[in-house]
Amino acid sequence: MNNTNHMKIPSKSRKEWRQLLSGELDIPLKNFFFQMKVTQARTQIEKGIVSMESAINDLHILCNKFSKAKNMPEDLKLIFGENYMDDVPKKTVITKENETSDRTNITDITKEKTNNDSNKNILKNIKSERELLFLTKSLEQKEKELQDKTKLTITLQEELILLRKKNSILYEGLHKIEEIKNENQEVENQSEDKSGWSFFNLFKKSN
Repeated sequence: MNNTNHMKIPSKSRKEWRQLLSGELDIPLKNFFFQMKVTQARTQIEKGIVSMESAINDLHILCNKFSKAKNMPEDLKLIFGENYMDDVPKKTVITKENETSDRTNITDITKEKTNNDSNKNILKNIKSERELLFLTKSLEQKEKELQDKTKLTITLQEELILLRKKNSILYEGLHKIEEIKNENQEVENQSEDKSGWSFFNLFKKSN
């Protein structure tokens, strides 16, 4: 059996745990797994997935198992102060079962990170698909508007052509009326001339 010195961490009753998970104590942690667990716990607490007490208990277990992991002592000092070990026992014994549990926990955390990354990629793809769908709908709307404008332009052109035809017919009608008036005027003038000659001839004969 392999006996290894193992540091315990402050009691779960310490206010710093709650401050850390509520975000009141916002410290950039150096240990990757510790930081990931804190971030995950904050999100779960905000969404109501876990309670504050449950999250503190899980975090306490994690820190207790990895209290001598790389950067963990420094992170604990940042959270609880330089003398955080004064109110807890200094040493304990880790059995093979604990070591196996530790390795299993690391594997679980790694798998959890992989799953989170996979979920992020899925969400990213969904977002991209939504953006593509939105752009497609926007293009379809623009195309429909363009078609409507084209139809309106064609309609206006047809109406303009019809109006020109009507104007042409009207102009021809006015021109025809003018010709008829001129013809009538000529007829009247000729009638007056004939009347005048007739009167002159009658006057000449009477003399």
